[in-house]
Amino acid sequence: SDQISMVGMDQHVAGNQTRLCVELPASATESVSIDIEALDSGGCKLASTSVSDNVPKDWPHHYYYAKSFVSSGTVSSDGWCRLEFRKDTVPNLSLVQGIAGSSAQDVWMLDSLGILLNWNGQSWSVVSQVAPWGVKSMWGSPGKELWTVSAEEKVGHFVDGSWRSYSVSGQLRDIWGSGPSDLWSVGEPGDMWQILRSSGGGEWTSIAGPSGTPKPLYQVWGRGPDDIWMVGAELTILHADQSGNVVSSPTSTGDSTADLYGVWASGRDDVWAVGAGGVILHKVGGNAWDLNYKEAVHLLHSVWGSSRTNVWAVGENGTILHWDGTAWKSVVSGTSETLYRVWGTETGEVWAVGGRGTILHHAGGSS
Repeated sequence: SDQISMVGMDQHVAGNQTRLCVELPASATESVSIDIEALDSGGCKLASTSVSDNVPKDWPHHYYYAKSFVSSGTVSSDGWCRLEFRKDTVPNLSLVQGIAGSSAQDVWMLDSLGILLNWNGQSWSVVSQVAPWGVKSMWGSPGKELWTVSAEEKVGHFVDGSWRSYSVSGQLRDIWGSGPSDLWSVGEPGDMWQILRSSGGGEWTSIAGPSGTPKPLYQVWGRGPDDIWMVGAELTILHADQSGNVVSSPTSTGDSTADLYGVWASGRDDVWAVGAGGVILHKVGGNAWDLNYKEAVHLLHSVWGSSRTNVWAVGENGTILHWDGTAWKSVVSGTSETLYRVWGTETGEVWAVGGRGTILHHAGGSS
């Protein structure tokens, strides 16, 4: 059980094997057994192998092992890898809906039982296990500051290594910020739209919505403080600016019964929204939204992209769709669990999270 360091790796000339140079502990004087795992850039196990051998007397501290890796079975044919944690390092996860980050070396995830995980580019760690409230969504800013919302009229704030909670009026479904001092949250309406805004100090102010009957809002997302989108029930799409002016954004699909659950944009003239019945709406310039695609069976919960030619949508039954700038294509996720959130980095790495602790990672590139 001693810690063993790998100090080198190359391709073995004798065949399709990877040769690893490991530094053995001083206690390894006669024989050694080593379990080796190959991880991708998100800490996901791609393959594994084990070696057992006698320690060579003429080279007691550094030794090469040539061994073929065996696939772990956690990688789909389209490159999506499911994270599997050792039970002695990460407890069993429940529903994961909270995901946030600032880069591929700073990724945060939160499950409904309050287990907060962080990926630092090298390893995963459990940061906290004390943030319940039935988390629906999480947003994070650089500097390890996180905000969550729940259906229990609570807003959670993780800063300086601990959680604080604030009470709000109404059930919240999502949170987003252009920065730590400009936060937006949306949820279930009462007599008026449930649109809240905060400067980050725990005080939340209600923002007036457009005229008409208020509808439930399920996601808020923006490209910046002056370009904020909200989507919800019955094809509701709203847009807000930095001054807090909220207006409706009309659609032209003719199906006003479809609920929308996710929204993302690469620019003002390239905005996507996804929802019930696998509907995908696209706004390209102008003011109207058009039906771009319909995944006939499964509800879509979330959409995200790194550019206008690299967009991902996820949903029920492990559904993952990819847009390459020309067409949507269904890809193999390797899971049948419902995926609730997708998020990624500017470099193209992508994460999808969902039911029963499901965390999927894609290293980027074509799919």
